[in-house]
Amino acid sequence: MNREILIKTARTPALALLGLLALLAINTGLAYAPIAQQLRLSVKLTICFGMAFTLMVFCMHLHRATGLLRLAAATGFAWLAIMIGLMLTDYFTRVPVPPPW
Repeated sequence: MNREILIKTARTPALALLGLLALLAINTGLAYAPIAQQLRLSVKLTICFGMAFTLMVFCMHLHRATGLLRLAAATGFAWLAIMIGLMLTDYFTRVPVPPPW
């Protein structure tokens, strides 16, 4: 195989992998950072959205896909955002109940 073609085809997955590993390192380092719980949760969810977006674009090849496939992926991503938003609504409005003992 031609070396230029191999370098060109291997560059995108390698950069996606490096980006995912960088986001994973940030996410892991954030677990030990002394910041507020609500701020930590929002930053970690933002990082997870970035990881999911990177996986969708590069592993599903959405950067070369047709419009219908991109629309289906965007719809799935929107539903994921809605479900996480509903989960956060429940999380932030829940009143802590002390144990009965």
